[in-house]
Amino acid sequence: MLANPMDLPHAELLISRAGLVDIDLTFFVHLALYLGLIVVLNKLIFAPMLQRIEQRDDRTSGAFDKARGLDAEADAMVERYEVAVSEQKRKALETRAEARTSASAQAARMIDEARGETNARIDEGIKALREDAKKAREALRTEAGALSEQIASKLVPGGEA
Repeated sequence: MLANPMDLPHAELLISRAGLVDIDLTFFVHLALYLGLIVVLNKLIFAPMLQRIEQRDDRTSGAFDKARGLDAEADAMVERYEVAVSEQKRKALETRAEARTSASAQAARMIDEARGETNARIDEGIKALREDAKKAREALRTEAGALSEQIASKLVPGGEA
């Protein structure tokens, strides 16, 4: 069997020094190597890598800014388009209303002209009928007088001269 390490005479010494760092020449050599490695790695790897990451961020953020600008420009164009379309719709409705009003006014004028012509024709017809009636009455009076003479001559014998 193995012996318990705590039973050893130098175990007490080992336990008392456990966790402590000896500061001697190797510590400074390790520190110098560590710091030198940081400087070398910074110049060879970290600085170029950070520069590339920054360039990539600048390009992507620039692209995002450009995309935002294009998006805002597209929104403005859509808004201008919608305003123009609504303006054209309004103008078309106004033109339609004006055409409708004009057509209604023209139809009313045409109807008034037709009524006027019709009334004038009716008046002419009534006047012509009255004249014809007047002529017919005169003709009937003349004929009635002639017929009454013929009837009287036939009824009265010897009344003919």
